[in-house]
Amino acid sequence: MNLLENKSRIYYYDMLRAFAIFCVISCHVFAPLVIDTRIFNTNLWYYSMIMNSLRDIGVPLFVMISGALLITKKESALTFIKKRINKVIIPYLFWVFAFIILGHYFLGLGKLHKLIIKTLSLNPDGAGVFFWFVPMILTVYLIILIINKIHEKNEKILPITLILSLIIIIPLNCGLSITKPLQYILYIIYAILGYYLSKIDLNTKSKILPVIFIIISIGLFLLEIYINSTTSISLNKQFSISQFSIINICCVTSVFLSFKTYSNITNDFNKIKKHLTGKIIYSISICSYGIYLSHVIIMRSLVKISNTYKNDMNMGLYITIILILTTIISWLLILGLSKIPVLKKISGV
Repeated sequence: MNLLENKSRIYYYDMLRAFAIFCVISCHVFAPLVIDTRIFNTNLWYYSMIMNSLRDIGVPLFVMISGALLITKKESALTFIKKRINKVIIPYLFWVFAFIILGHYFLGLGKLHKLIIKTLSLNPDGAGVFFWFVPMILTVYLIILIINKIHEKNEKILPITLILSLIIIIPLNCGLSITKPLQYILYIIYAILGYYLSKIDLNTKSKILPVIFIIISIGLFLLEIYINSTTSISLNKQFSISQFSIINICCVTSVFLSFKTYSNITNDFNKIKKHLTGKIIYSISICSYGIYLSHVIIMRSLVKISNTYKNDMNMGLYITIILILTTIISWLLILGLSKIPVLKKISGV
């Protein structure tokens, strides 16, 4: 791997992954406050709305990175499937099992058989609200595998798939909801966009360009929050709509390009590679999937343990501390597990 590829990995995909996992954890931590009618229209509610809305950026970014790395990659179907089983399915099964056991015996989330049903059925009342990402990304991987095989004979499959997907989401932008299977399939939009965006030549040292993309991203993000906060629909239905809104697609695209252009103005990569910040970003990136799978247990455990101190603290500060601790502990847990040979396979690294 040459210097440019190393640089791209640290300051492009790795930074995107680190940011994306923070977005995902934020929405899971703050989501309960968004539906709390007692704090509606208070400063805490608006703060929670902002943090919860990061869900619409985090998940698409993960899919875009997958598309950028996997679409048109020459790899046999058997090799592709084996890698997904080892890297995705095995850690997923372990952490779902861990959540069910700890959820019943330690976290008090309900009877064991009911928790199993809720979790495996992806019921929003159970762990499915957190682990739904895995069947979704597996669906995207399957579509990518099919697209890659067709692409070997007909390169038009990529633009055709993207255009058809964009046509399908038009009803969503008019307020209609969709079923989970179709929602999973539509994430291919972000995968293909990630592939095309990764191919765009933005080889410029201008420091203004990433700032412009950041400003655009923030503006679109705030616009989407405003629309979500003034729309009287359930959180789950709002999620299925906002993920594929034209505004969100533009916002995530702008975020993606923000990191891409920022990586181009970083010159001394050898120095940055040895810097603590660079090492942390890389570490969080390679641990991101494991962090995603394990953070639910850490978050719920922290809430349970700290429940007695909850009333003595400002709620905004309390939830922010839970967010920070959940991120750090989940990262260190997965990093530790990845260093143990017998446990690395279930760590998600």
